[in-house]
Amino acid sequence: QRIILIRHGESLGNVDERAYSTTADWRIPLTNHGREQARLAGEKVSSHLSCLGSKLREKGDDNGDGSNHSGKVYFYVSPYLRTRQTLREILREVDKDRVVGIREDPRIAEQQFGNFQSHHSIQDNKAQRSDFGRFFYRFPDGGESGFDVYNRVSGFIGTMQRDASDALNDNMTICIVTHGLAMRLFLMRFFQYTVHEFERSYNPKNGRVVVLDL
Repeated sequence: QRIILIRHGESLGNVDERAYSTTADWRIPLTNHGREQARLAGEKVSSHLSCLGSKLREKGDDNGDGSNHSGKVYFYVSPYLRTRQTLREILREVDKDRVVGIREDPRIAEQQFGNFQSHHSIQDNKAQRSDFGRFFYRFPDGGESGFDVYNRVSGFIGTMQRDASDALNDNMTICIVTHGLAMRLFLMRFFQYTVHEFERSYNPKNGRVVVLDL
């Protein structure tokens, strides 16, 4: 089983945190640079799928009609605008015949920081989080902790594994377009990292592609 994790491209909020004071986080769009990062991520996904299909045919695991899903991909995407825009750019680079399905899942959405946020409150909250611990610190005004996100990502992984068992072939690639924290917590849950190990990790760069060949 292969899993590809992709962080969304650069968003307006990544370059100017003041955007969060006037625009709902889930409506923050990509920048032009972010779209280019997403396109490059799509090229990497396309290359991976092509190489995988070729290797399986060489091994004789592909019967030639595509029924074993070699080189095929199933996408999961966060419902946020920046992740959906990232997926849109990725799909421009991937052969549509390779795409078996696309599912939006809010459990892989960004950590909730608490509705509209002023620039000063963002800085204050991040400073408190650093002192308290990034995994257990809960953002005020309806926000989430890293632990909260871990729990919903854990639920998503269970669904993904059931989907893979029930409907997807062993040669299918699962591609997840999500956010930096959700990626780290996915890896934490999947590989059973400790909280201490999580605290020492940092978000991947925008547009980063991580391939897990399991």
